[in-house]
Amino acid sequence: PEIHIQADEDHVTIQTKPSRRKKQKGMVKLAVLHDPIEQQGNRRYIPSKYSMPGRQESNERYWERILDKIYERYGDLGARPVYIHGDGAPWIKTGVEIIPNSRFVLDRYHLERALHAACNRYKAPSHWRTLREALKKLDLPKLVETLMTCGREGICSHETARTTIYYLVNNWEGIEITKDPNERPGASCAEGLVGHLLSDRLSRRPLSWSREGVTQMAALRAFISNGGTVSSDMLRIQPKNTNDLPAKKKINLTTYRYCPMPSDALKATKRGTPLYRLCKAITNGGMGGLIS
Repeated sequence: PEIHIQADEDHVTIQTKPSRRKKQKGMVKLAVLHDPIEQQGNRRYIPSKYSMPGRQESNERYWERILDKIYERYGDLGARPVYIHGDGAPWIKTGVEIIPNSRFVLDRYHLERALHAACNRYKAPSHWRTLREALKKLDLPKLVETLMTCGREGICSHETARTTIYYLVNNWEGIEITKDPNERPGASCAEGLVGHLLSDRLSRRPLSWSREGVTQMAALRAFISNGGTVSSDMLRIQPKNTNDLPAKKKINLTTYRYCPMPSDALKATKRGTPLYRLCKAITNGGMGGLIS
């Protein structure tokens, strides 16, 4: 059977210096390998899934790691197709260049979100139906014409209409493949996987992360998702502080058994008086307190 890769990213807040007002955004990549989605009763489930989060590495190195894992799990691919599901980001399409026999499939969630941003189904139901029919027939010119009409009629801004058209044109092959009878792209669920695996811990709460910390947390979440169990043996052992400093000389308190310490003998009852400042200065071993 074919192999599926659900690819998406989670956007997190990166810790910065207090002097910097603008927050930095980081991106954590995620790719989930799995077999074709199967039906179990009234629900569908993903069999044999394996999660691979990104590290601080290039897109090419990340997809090379995924390719190594594919060979490890499935052996020689031969003519077996590999479908990469995603939102069309450049780093996702890099996988099509590296993974053999791979095809890009535009995630249905991101397609619907792009169309709804340009044409709200409740504000313009007639235009929305036209878009749906054109999408069903894979009529790109009709889609472009309807979106431009939405921009002219004020249903959306001209900028939103142009952005949506640009998005559809750039990812048209990923849309066409879902209607091809010779292909079996299946369903896309990249957004849901990222939400459960990464966003639930990394970005849904008001948190900020260091780059090393967010990478380690993503790896830990993926490790547990892949069936791993975390134990105390895996915790990093902190090295002991081995500074070669001479040991401090132990004070012999026998000498002071019948003589009170200066801190006990030199006391004044009224604060702020010259006598109080004098006693305090002698107790602290300096003359700074005498300066009024």
